[in-house]
Amino acid sequence: MSSPKETDYQIAGNDKVIKKSIIPIIRMTEKNGAEKELKGTLRISHMIPVPESELLLYDLDNEPDEDYKALVNAEAIFIRKNSDKIRSNAEIMYKQKLVNDQSAGYVKSALDFVKLEELCRDYMSPKAES
Repeated sequence: MSSPKETDYQIAGNDKVIKKSIIPIIRMTEKNGAEKELKGTLRISHMIPVPESELLLYDLDNEPDEDYKALVNAEAIFIRKNSDKIRSNAEIMYKQKLVNDQSAGYVKSALDFVKLEELCRDYMSPKAES
């Protein structure tokens, strides 16, 4: 996940609008009246494997910063509602990187998922000491 950047917007006439999501970047938006508000982005091209044993539960109910709590809640709602699209984009991105599909320019800058998975496996199974 990433915070919104200027590159997530484009100029359309006299307006600054949120760019559409693409395979490597899903833009998390929330309706705010008639307007859409960009809450953050999911950088699919930069996903990394993390062992389940290393994940920590974040207790949103005990977040003291109300603005941050609202932001994280909006992001969580977006992720739940769009989980199929997120999963689909991740699978497409992974397959494109696996076969090194250079027809899509974003594949070149994507992380090396196979190497990251190898490093994750190495982390999870410590080598026997000699």
